[in-house]
Amino acid sequence: MWRFRCYTFGSCTALPAVKSFALHTGVILQPSRLQYDSYRMNPNALAEATSRATETKEIVIAPGATDQAADLFGRHFPASLPVVIADSNTYDVAGRSVDAILRRAYPNMAEPIVLPGSPRLQPLDSLSDDIAAALSGSSNRAVAVGSGTLNDIVKLASHRSDRSYMLVATAASVDGYASFGASMLAEGWKQTIPCPAGRVLLADPDVLASAPKQMAASGYADLLGKLTAGADWIIAEELGIEEIDAEIWAMVQTELREWIDHPAAIRRGDVAAISELFAGLTMSALAMQAYRDTRPASGTEHLLSHTWEMEHLEYEGEPVSHGFKVGIGTLAAAALLEVLFDSSIDSDVVARAVRRRLSIEDRESQIQNAFGAKRFTRSLIATGVAKHDRGESHARRIRRAADRWESLGARLKGQVPPFDELRRLLESAGCPVTPKEIGVTNARLANTYRKAQMVRKRYTSLDLAFDLNILDSSIETIFASGRYF
Repeated sequence: MWRFRCYTFGSCTALPAVKSFALHTGVILQPSRLQYDSYRMNPNALAEATSRATETKEIVIAPGATDQAADLFGRHFPASLPVVIADSNTYDVAGRSVDAILRRAYPNMAEPIVLPGSPRLQPLDSLSDDIAAALSGSSNRAVAVGSGTLNDIVKLASHRSDRSYMLVATAASVDGYASFGASMLAEGWKQTIPCPAGRVLLADPDVLASAPKQMAASGYADLLGKLTAGADWIIAEELGIEEIDAEIWAMVQTELREWIDHPAAIRRGDVAAISELFAGLTMSALAMQAYRDTRPASGTEHLLSHTWEMEHLEYEGEPVSHGFKVGIGTLAAAALLEVLFDSSIDSDVVARAVRRRLSIEDRESQIQNAFGAKRFTRSLIATGVAKHDRGESHARRIRRAADRWESLGARLKGQVPPFDELRRLLESAGCPVTPKEIGVTNARLANTYRKAQMVRKRYTSLDLAFDLNILDSSIETIFASGRYF
């Protein structure tokens, strides 16, 4: 077995060399086969979603799913040999048994690659490069056994070695298992690097339910964030920026209220509830895969989370999980929406926003001052300037927002439950519900609102408030009211 020494922000040692083989590329994916055992979700919905996906061909969510690993690998990768990639935690949970199952069919397969599980594995771009080097020019294809970070590392490594891979999920903790793109730390900041999802996804609900309870809670918080992500897409559509794709929207939003409706069962570790949670997260991932962008499942709540990830947020010496950051981000996004649409926007607000719109030079300086002399600051400036239009296009957009303010507010209130209800759901699932529980002071959260508006081109409620020149006053209202944080 290969085990690697890997530090939080360093590269692993070189991986073993492996033999070459001819790649199979350019495959046109056919409608997927799918098995699904659940107590609520219609299996046809997940099957139909998989058929729309561009990369994932087969999903198995069923007891004993890993027993099918060798058969599935042989069917999808007939000219290849599997190599199990896990971390030290997930190898003990499922990697060892998956390796044994595969080894009976492939006795000449390589030894497993086991990355360190403590301290918590980080999604380092350099680590993906190391694994890609081991896969390139060989007959090996990865069988990733793990959760979100491990999957992202292997997803990007497989892409860089020009091949797909199989994934065995070990926790219902994220929505990235079947999503397009890998969320990685590259050049000092968290970014989504375009790359295809794996071809095969296996998940045994009993294994998912045996994961530490905070992992399912993290997945629940990530799924809850689809409510505010949907609100941001509504805003972008209403302002004529990005039209909603009805079929993609339905993949995430149609059954979302059902998926988030049993938080106490998630907290108890109920196998059926966690199976349902995993299916909901997978549906979100398939929507992103079909849309070729994270818009269907990511909005203000994720921008706040990404900002904290760029700042390497830790609490009590440990990195805060992606889902828990998204959960607090969801509450923060909901608070902003409530404050925004509890106010009125008239012609005076519009005129003042047009008059006080920053110059491009001032906007560049604002971003530079917010992030300082970091390696990624120039990239953020380019992103921020790209969406900082001025003149008639900006005026036209905010006049449209003002004209539709009441109807837009009503539509958003139908999309996002009240702040107190979201807080209750998160608390019932065992998630943090105050910023301080993830190591964020109110002052830092206030500043994160401002920074998060700068980190992506995607239009969200943060941009709406910024366009109207009321982002700062809205943030002040959130914290002065005492109602939210």
